[in-house]
Amino acid sequence: MRTYFVQRVDPSGYIMDYLLQERIVTVQLSQRMRAIATRQDRCRELLDELQCGGHPQAFVKLREALQREYSDIVDMIDGSRTGASICCVHNDNDITAALVADPKELE
Repeated sequence: MRTYFVQRVDPSGYIMDYLLQERIVTVQLSQRMRAIATRQDRCRELLDELQCGGHPQAFVKLREALQREYSDIVDMIDGSRTGASICCVHNDNDITAALVADPKELE
């Protein structure tokens, strides 16, 4: 799922604006991402930041942002095509959300 996401999504524009509006990402991250040359590397940076950032609503808000321009990916996340989902992984006191094609990948 991550590979598909990186190949398809451009996190610039609406996605970044929405995540800024919802206070999921910082202005500093947005500025840092603008300096990244390729769309794929911007995607990777965003996903890494969301996963490590620790905001409990990060992937929920990402899903909301994707709905506008990438409804096919939202369909995959919702499991209507491949069983993809947003999963929470509990490690000690840390809860990390992960975008995965199959929740079994996290086992």
